[in-house]
Amino acid sequence: MKIARNRMVFAPPKHRKTREVLLPASVLDAIKQHKQRFPALRVTLPWEVPTGKPVTVGLLIYTREHHQIHADPAFTLRTYTHPMPSSSERTRKAVDSVFRGAAT
Repeated sequence: MKIARNRMVFAPPKHRKTREVLLPASVLDAIKQHKQRFPALRVTLPWEVPTGKPVTVGLLIYTREHHQIHADPAFTLRTYTHPMPSSSERTRKAVDSVFRGAAT
């Protein structure tokens, strides 16, 4: 999602590049449990521009009032980083250990 002319719209990723994030099985299990407890919120927004074709998707994360989350791009840049390729295995193991501990 992004804001275009003061309206939320769905849009492709930055520079239209997709990314693959490898996750351990424990994270997939946690996502499945989350989906059972909190069904996806169906949201329809225009594609790329406010006058774009409407697209409906199921959001896995939303507010307790059942609204999509509006975050500013600066927050995303401050919060998320891209791990170096050499650290991806170490990152997966660390995430796996957190989710395994949460499941017990």
